[in-house]
Amino acid sequence: MSGSSDALEATLLGDDDKEEDEDDEEHEDLMTCPTTTIGMILHVVLFPCKVLIHFTIPDVRNHEWAHWYMTAIFMCIVHLACWSFLMSVTVENLAEWVGISQTVAGLTISAAGTSFPNILASMIVARQGMGNMAVGNAFGSNVFNVFMGLGFPWFLYCFFGDSDVHQESHTYHGLDKDGVIFPTLVLLALLILFIILLWCTNMKLYTYHAYMFIALYIGFLVWAIGWECAAPF
Repeated sequence: MSGSSDALEATLLGDDDKEEDEDDEEHEDLMTCPTTTIGMILHVVLFPCKVLIHFTIPDVRNHEWAHWYMTAIFMCIVHLACWSFLMSVTVENLAEWVGISQTVAGLTISAAGTSFPNILASMIVARQGMGNMAVGNAFGSNVFNVFMGLGFPWFLYCFFGDSDVHQESHTYHGLDKDGVIFPTLVLLALLILFIILLWCTNMKLYTYHAYMFIALYIGFLVWAIGWECAAPF
């Protein structure tokens, strides 16, 4: 009886080891060159970024680095902050070079660029069957952007900024109302539309909903660009 139990335990442990080995094999190293042509081109173009990420963020997928998860999270936040700042400066200069306002550039180029991490995160959890987490990630990121992404830099600029800031009351008075009212109304309209959509489908999302939202976003881009061309400011 004890021999059969030992054999069963060894079998179970062997299966667990195989699963762990399979999990380890699923994760490819960031520095490994892909085999496809497009993958190799992207690997060469992004190689400096990959080297920086490889040597500054611990790979917690490996067992020896698993307890470094807090450091990995912190370094990911640092990378996001640095790359976001670089992207905002690039978009600002690009908007000035093309001749469009910063409002339109922020609504289109900058908004799409900063949302790619959220898109990837939502795709990963959605494929794992966690639809609520995917939806929560989309709306939660917008809540964080409004209250922290705007609030914290605004707070710092009111105390340390020099342009359009009243030094005694620490009040910023250079905000353009056209750049705030319209995005707020768009966000409110999308939230109401999404709630109505879920209510009509009994809290279910279908494929045609994705096509509808993609079409709405394309229409929003066309409207924003046309708004800029018709009434530049």
